[in-house]
Amino acid sequence: MEKERKDVIVSFRIPEYLKSEMEKIDINWSEFLREKVEEKIKLERMKNVWSEIEAIRDLIQR
Repeated sequence: MEKERKDVIVSFRIPEYLKSEMEKIDINWSEFLREKVEEKIKLERMKNVWSEIEAIRDLIQR
């Protein structure tokens, strides 16, 4: 069974010049940022798992 998706609003501040540059590019910024956040979360989870693996390996090698 698939979980129901519940969206929330997240806002952040950027410099005015950056917002101006964003408006010149035809892209769905919400979608782009959502994907980048998901990628970053996956990367950080992998880093955490790798750290745990290394810690276990160190314990075994003692």
